[in-house]
Amino acid sequence: MPRTVLVVDDNTITLSLNKSLFMKEGYEVLYAHDGETALKLAEQQPDCIVLDVLLPDCNGFDLAPQLRQICDAPIVFLTSCKEDDDIVRGLSTGDDFMSKPYSFVELTTRVKNHIRRKEHKGRIMDFGDLVIHTDGRSAAVKGKPLSLTSREFDILLTLAERANTPVATAELYKLVWNDETTFTPHVVMVNISTLKKKLDRVLSGVNYIKSERGKGYTFLDPPQFTDGTADDEGEDE
Repeated sequence: MPRTVLVVDDNTITLSLNKSLFMKEGYEVLYAHDGETALKLAEQQPDCIVLDVLLPDCNGFDLAPQLRQICDAPIVFLTSCKEDDDIVRGLSTGDDFMSKPYSFVELTTRVKNHIRRKEHKGRIMDFGDLVIHTDGRSAAVKGKPLSLTSREFDILLTLAERANTPVATAELYKLVWNDETTFTPHVVMVNISTLKKKLDRVLSGVNYIKSERGKGYTFLDPPQFTDGTADDEGEDE
């Protein structure tokens, strides 16, 4: 059965192009030029929503919570906004964030991954050798349980749910520690370092978590095969 994507964009050319390209990829496409129409179409329960931020009748960031009340589809924001605050807000209210101009190949890949993870939500997230059991709050590598603390599991799950999307250190702290007032970058770095070492012990030369100075941390799907060279330890804060 074809998956359905709801595309919301006030730019007629962009909307038409995305509609045609998604259809070529085998998706059924619903499309809207404004928030009001998007809310009506969301009642058809699409599998994923591609949402522009600047709409004629509302802001996409404000529209997202209303869409979530109607359906549980993951939301991928498309916007020309590139400020850090916009990115943080996008990843807080939606599931993914892409700045214009963007690669359609990357967009379809992200949509496909979000639909797959949605179907596995509450059950199993399969990333090849690494499997995350969300209900049991456990992870296994090649079928063998991975010994993680509750905090380490939360970090792994948070990054995996946003696969291939950098998560800033401050944002990761807010999501995992549920605290915006006592942010300590070093605490995040220590936990990430321990988690990566545990993964490396059982998957030597295979890197699932990438650290990039100035960007934060990214869960890689598929993983990166390394030569043992360490990457940057997160971002300066």
